[in-house]
Amino acid sequence: PWLSLENNTSFYASQYTGGRSSSFGWGTQLDEFASPSYLPFNPDGTYTYLPGSGPYTIANGNGGDMLYGKSKSIENEYDLRNTLNATVKIGSHISVVGNYTYEMILSRDMDRIVQVPYSLHPGVVQIMSRFNVDQLTETDNTSFYQVFNAYATYENAFGKHNVKAMVGYNSEEMKLKQVGASVNNVLSLDQNDLALGTGNKDVIGGSSAWALLGAFYRVNYDYASKYLLEVDGRYDGTSRFKQGSRFGFFPSVSAGWRIGEEPFFKPLKRIF
Repeated sequence: PWLSLENNTSFYASQYTGGRSSSFGWGTQLDEFASPSYLPFNPDGTYTYLPGSGPYTIANGNGGDMLYGKSKSIENEYDLRNTLNATVKIGSHISVVGNYTYEMILSRDMDRIVQVPYSLHPGVVQIMSRFNVDQLTETDNTSFYQVFNAYATYENAFGKHNVKAMVGYNSEEMKLKQVGASVNNVLSLDQNDLALGTGNKDVIGGSSAWALLGAFYRVNYDYASKYLLEVDGRYDGTSRFKQGSRFGFFPSVSAGWRIGEEPFFKPLKRIF
């Protein structure tokens, strides 16, 4: 057929739930600061934190924080990607190929940290000094990526002369946007909603973008598959450099001689 079309669509979704982000090193801290003689619970069910002697805390408070179970982080990610590819054949010597890819990635993260209670003396409950903040943070990161490629190829033979040429174009663009907010002193330990914050409120934001643009060519010639010549070139630009220094031309030339195809070399083929 003179025209062929292909399309590929993929969708990916994931969710990760863990403890507070500052507790990810708890394994090392348990090893360094915990002792078999200290338990994570007191007899009345409250959590331990200070041993009552010594300058350190029991497992840096991570045991009580994890057992309390109110601090958590949830990471959601959604990735939608679509690629459309088209190939056009013009006669028996020319073909044109083009493809376009669009991808959108959305990550939605929630991080809740709460004050963790402990008790050193019966009937006296205090807040761990290491975990004395109540805060909820929600962040959305969205990225849009698109790339377009197109190239045409010509190939023909004229007796012992073989010619192949290609010219093409490509462009890429990425845009990223971040929006988020955080609040302190949330009214509920279990309902994680920004509207329930009664303390300080902060807004998080940011954006970035980059783009690439390029054109390229390649010409191959050979005579009797013995004498080879290739000429290449690219003209590329990127937004990552300052204006006036974003574009450049990068040519190259190469030549080859397949000496093994020469008549005088044939007696040596049994050796080499």
